Amino acid sequence: MTLPVRRGRATTRSRRFVLSILFLPVVALLAVVLSRPLPMVDTAAVRERDMRATVAGDCLVQAQQTTVIRAGVSGILQLETTLGSRVRAGQVLARIGGPWVAADRRAAAAVAESAAAVARERLTLRRAQAGLWRADRAAGRATALWREGHVAASAHDAAVRDLAVARGDVAAQEAAVAEAESLHRTAVADQQVGAMARRDAVVRAPVNGVVSNIYAGDRQRVRAGQGPHRGTALLALAGDTLTVEMLIAAVDVERVDAGQQVAVRVVSHPDDVFRGAVSMVGYGQQGLARFPVRVAPVGDWTGARAGVSCDAVITTATRTALAVPNLALLSRDDALGVLVVRDGRVTFRPLSLGIQGDMHAEIVSGATAGDVVVTGPVEATDLPPGARVAIRGAGSR
Repeated sequence: MTLPVRRGRATTRSRRFVLSILFLPVVALLAVVLSRPLPMVDTAAVRERDMRATVAGDCLVQAQQTTVIRAGVSGILQLETTLGSRVRAGQVLARIGGPWVAADRRAAAAVAESAAAVARERLTLRRAQAGLWRADRAAGRATALWREGHVAASAHDAAVRDLAVARGDVAAQEAAVAEAESLHRTAVADQQVGAMARRDAVVRAPVNGVVSNIYAGDRQRVRAGQGPHRGTALLALAGDTLTVEMLIAAVDVERVDAGQQVAVRVVSHPDDVFRGAVSMVGYGQQGLARFPVRVAPVGDWTGARAGVSCDAVITTATRTALAVPNLALLSRDDALGVLVVRDGRVTFRPLSLGIQGDMHAEIVSGATAGDVVVTGPVEATDLPPGARVAIRGAGSR
């Protein structure tokens, strides 16, 4: 009767042995899993920030008005300025060489000679007028004496003839004086024309500005012309009033409006930030990838000059709002959201976003202040919902 009992006990021990052999790998695997370190993640807290939405683009500083200076006389050009030089109104920019000295001497000699001729003819006229006065008195006396019978008729007739001759001399001399004065006026006019040519030979800046282009080289022959656009173009002068021409992406054009603030950095002064405001938004032809925006400078733009390239950033919106770092944003199942860490486990939470700046994005809905979100490393984006993590550092970046 004792043998069956012993067999049952042996069977039970065999079963226990088999089960222990099967359970040991499970226990070992569980021990390995539990001993494996948790993935380390970087985190940041959701909190309010001053948000700023921007649109960036390339730009070019230009003069609001550019004046092209042309030759007023023909001759050889001698430049007295260089490209990019800042000049003041009235400053000499160039001279045009020509036969001015010899022409001036000839004109001066003609004026002097004609003035002397006028003086001589006027002196002769005064003498003729004096002779007429004497002849008139003599004729009067002769007439009175002839009437009283004291002189012969022949003496009276001679006195009358002398008076007529004197009157003719005065008339002729008055004509000579008028001709001499006319010749003198012509000489003076010719001299003034020469003076105008000499004035045009000295090229001066009409306004304050910067030499933005030089069309004619030094020692080059230039010519005058009739009308504002027919003389040889010498150089271009960009006025001091500047404007900025900017290009932005087509997807951003709807966010840009006149009056928005702009920060501009020019390549010649990379450490300085110039301020401006959007003055015009251009809507170009359909299909263009970029659209023009004009920016009006605001404040001090000392150091900036026309023709210099630049980078501009337009501030399209600003407000204080809950924000999350852009590093925390990820996409799952066509939804944009973040991994929120709570009680050591991560949960994907979809977000509705507003302003998205360079570093942070505004949260419209989906997260609350104080939520801790995963910002890195990159591998953390593949963590499944509910995964346990270890926080390397919780901050407020």
